[in-house]
Amino acid sequence: RDGIWFLSLEVASAVMLAARYAVGAPYHLGDLSVSEHGGTVVYAGARRGGEPSYHLVIRPGERIQPSDRDIWLTSRWRGYTGRFGLLFETPVEHEPWPLSSGTIEQFSETLTSSAGLPAPRGEPVVHYSEGVRNVRLGASRPLLRERADSAAAMGDPTRHGAGHAQGTSG
Repeated sequence: RDGIWFLSLEVASAVMLAARYAVGAPYHLGDLSVSEHGGTVVYAGARRGGEPSYHLVIRPGERIQPSDRDIWLTSRWRGYTGRFGLLFETPVEHEPWPLSSGTIEQFSETLTSSAGLPAPRGEPVVHYSEGVRNVRLGASRPLLRERADSAAAMGDPTRHGAGHAQGTSG
């Protein structure tokens, strides 16, 4: 089933680290910021006590009518984490993302290589959103062993130690 693999998630609040123990979410404390400058939005973050970091400058464009591909890329209603050798699924509910086009003006990051992944190939797909409200997370639950084994056979990145997602709080 579609979802987001949370293999690394940078957060600014130590309180968020409690989720690391509650559901196995791989949170890492970082110094994170989001700011606006001259029509651009700047996202920056660096993990405390480690190398992984990112710096992204995006210029938001016009509001778009999402295509089927846009909806598929941005509508993830489950989050996945690995813990104790099991695959956990957490249901996520929120309204659809209000999407705009976007242009990357600057981008550098070391999260990908720190996770042991190869550098991405091709041009990035870029969307911008001011966000959603009223996000609700359900209780995490381990998937049945057969489903977890099936996910691993289909490329479960937790089995191979690869992958990441990043976010900011606030």
